[in-house]
Amino acid sequence: MAVVNIEFLSREPIENVVTELKFQIDKTVCLGDAETVAAERDRTETFLTRYCGVREVEFRTVATGDLPAVVRELRGVLAAERAAGHQVTVDITGGGSLPLVACGILAREFAVSLHLFDVETGAMTEIEGNVFAGAPETHAAPEPGSDPEAHAAPFTLTAGGTPRNVPVDLDMLIRMHGGRIVDRMHKRSKDIDLSAERADIEALWSVSKEHLESWNSFAVYLQGFPPDGLRVVIPPEASRAKLANLKKLDGKREIDIMLNCCADVGVIEDLVIETGGATSFRYRDATAKNWLWEAGCILELHTYVGEAEDSDDCLVGAHLDWDGVLHSGRSEDVLNEIDVLVLRGLVPTFISCKSGSVDKDALYELRTVTERFGGKYAKMVLAAPKGVSRADRMRAEEMGIEVRVEPREPKI
Repeated sequence: MAVVNIEFLSREPIENVVTELKFQIDKTVCLGDAETVAAERDRTETFLTRYCGVREVEFRTVATGDLPAVVRELRGVLAAERAAGHQVTVDITGGGSLPLVACGILAREFAVSLHLFDVETGAMTEIEGNVFAGAPETHAAPEPGSDPEAHAAPFTLTAGGTPRNVPVDLDMLIRMHGGRIVDRMHKRSKDIDLSAERADIEALWSVSKEHLESWNSFAVYLQGFPPDGLRVVIPPEASRAKLANLKKLDGKREIDIMLNCCADVGVIEDLVIETGGATSFRYRDATAKNWLWEAGCILELHTYVGEAEDSDDCLVGAHLDWDGVLHSGRSEDVLNEIDVLVLRGLVPTFISCKSGSVDKDALYELRTVTERFGGKYAKMVLAAPKGVSRADRMRAEEMGIEVRVEPREPKI
């Protein structure tokens, strides 16, 4: 006997598929106004059939602001599915207020059960249909000549459904929202083996944190002296010329201190600082060079290490394509990069890392990308070790963005 879930379409994609992620459903009937059906149809059907194993997905258009129309359409669906001998349940997680009223009316007439999910916790609340008929705990015997089906214990997911848990990763979640993670744009510096490189990342983060005000300028300084292979030689004249344009560095003295710190944690080797002469060293490997050259890289990696250990999925340096269609000409794609993207359960967290000063544009960009690819349940975090202005902190609070001056520390 097929299990049918009736769904009132929401503009929040996860609400349209959460039942099918948690229970085996054979058929889903989606009701919604014409605009919502047009916007959500393709990606909802694709997700339900590709990831959830739903065999049939049906869409019906109804004026959701017209209660009599909603009642008529829902009554027709319930009657048809019951006549086909199917087990029916109605998901009221999404949709609007009038569909909810219609469900209450017809749940009594058909003794059909309703359910809704708390997307953030995954908890389900189920209301058995007979509650609406005034028999919440017992099922009265049918009166002579009445339809026995109307008095039988109604089907519930809790008692009669087949529970399951479809694993959801970030790629699935972004596709659910009509976007796509673009792997070809991922930087090699952020392609790490967490188990092998975690200690190096945390050691270099400790150096970066100690020299927070100068770290970005230090990266710019190093970029001025490309290595021969991995070996670097910095003549004193070239060093002075470069430092003349980097006002946040306290001259050669601070450079020498930071280079020694990098040598202490092993990301550079064979360091030689000649008094009044050249400085030379060798990057441990290409990855270490990239960590030092990209000013914000180590903050992103440190944040990633702290988030990844208790997440269901986590990415660093994720490039998101706006419409989910990758073109042959890259200039045609609209992309946004999220520094760290985390998934816990069905709730994503979008984290923007700023190792330098922060302006309000960073807040607006974070909100825009989160709303586009994460929806209303998504969380937003700004990791800004140098802090933000009082005005920007107040603005972030109004926008629902958590500001972390101290990035989340990994468990040791």
